[in-house]
Amino acid sequence: MDEPLPPDPAPNPTPAPDVHSKLNTENSKLSPPCRPMDSKGDELGKGQGGGEQGKAVAEKPKKRRWFQFSLRSLLILVLFLGSVLTVWMNRSVWGLAFKLIGHTDSIRTAMFSLDGTRILTASWDGTARIWDAKTGLSIGTLGKNNAGINSATYSYDGNLIAVARLDGIVDIFDERSFDKKFSIKAHYGSVEAVLFSPNNKLILTANGNDKEGTACLWDAVDGSLVGEFKNGTDHGVKGSLCAIAFSPNSELFATGSADSTARIWNTETLKQQCILRHQGAVQWVGFIENGRELLTASEDFTACIWVANTGQQRCKLLGHSGGIVSAGVSHDGRNAFTTSGDGTARIWNTENGSLMKILQGHKDTVWSAAFSHDDTHIVTASKDGTARVWSYQTSLETTVLTHGARGVKNCMFSPDDQYILTTSDNTGFVWNRQRPDSIYGLLALKASWVALLLLCLLIWSTKAEYAIR
Repeated sequence: MDEPLPPDPAPNPTPAPDVHSKLNTENSKLSPPCRPMDSKGDELGKGQGGGEQGKAVAEKPKKRRWFQFSLRSLLILVLFLGSVLTVWMNRSVWGLAFKLIGHTDSIRTAMFSLDGTRILTASWDGTARIWDAKTGLSIGTLGKNNAGINSATYSYDGNLIAVARLDGIVDIFDERSFDKKFSIKAHYGSVEAVLFSPNNKLILTANGNDKEGTACLWDAVDGSLVGEFKNGTDHGVKGSLCAIAFSPNSELFATGSADSTARIWNTETLKQQCILRHQGAVQWVGFIENGRELLTASEDFTACIWVANTGQQRCKLLGHSGGIVSAGVSHDGRNAFTTSGDGTARIWNTENGSLMKILQGHKDTVWSAAFSHDDTHIVTASKDGTARVWSYQTSLETTVLTHGARGVKNCMFSPDDQYILTTSDNTGFVWNRQRPDSIYGLLALKASWVALLLLCLLIWSTKAEYAIR
């Protein structure tokens, strides 16, 4: 007889309700879940924004890193600060050394002797004076006449001084003894300018009379007339001469006239070589490139570079918004400056005529300017009563030389570039390059602050790297 099958297992009985579990569930709705605690009783993972309990224990708090500092960043910072320090240390600091007091009327021209030991000034008071360039003491007076003096200059060997008077006479003096060697009745009107040739054999004079535009060459030994050069245009209109210049080899000379022309003449043939035309009075002329080219500056807002042999215009310098008052060429011949009634001076490349730099800062007409002999600085003189020294490399104004309410007419560097000569009304000013102890102290202080800043940044970046690790 078959055995009966075992009965089906009874279903699991429903567990009885657990009173303690029910209480825990109800309490969890009323209070936050438990968090792991450290040995000090503080919660772990607090402030992490929730998440699983195990992750809160495993993850470390992340710190926000505000500055990613690396070796490349340090190098860039050092280079930047080094360049700033270099510019600061190379800036020229100029201070007033002394004044040249003695003239009673406006000083028309002023210049250093070639050896830099003396200063020559010429004034409308009828005198030219020689000054000691180191002390400012008056050494001698040339000419005491009723006619004012327009111009005075040294010969290239430094042995003679030529003085051009308003009554048309040019006096030649010995540079050391101050004795008059001879006089030249050069023109019927005033003599606007006078120059010695670079070979010291000729003297060039220019007439400042509006009715007669002539230039004359004279023998520098005895004052005899070598040649007379009329400046009338093709239409017979004449104008006073504003500027004259010799070529470096003394074979050519140039004249700039109020009749809007510049002319190049040959000192051997005594003939006109070419005519160069502007649309306004030509205020300045000067040779560049060993006499092969001529720079002219005009009231028509332009300056031009010409081929001296042919008169062909090679390039025109455009950009001024006022008439150009003066110009000049750097000692290496690579650059030229122009000064203008628009209150600026501009630096140009003489090779292609491109504008290199604009020197802005004057409040009125810039009357004159000059390169230092090493071509690293430029000084400008303005009607606004200041002269300003500029760094050629940075185009930054390094020093303002204040003269008061009077305009500054002339400016130039001494041969050793340690002094600047300026004139304002009837007074000359000599400024010397200064680097006082206070400047050195300031530089040392700045260097120490930079070093401290770099050290702090390095320490802070190191700590940040350590904290992340």
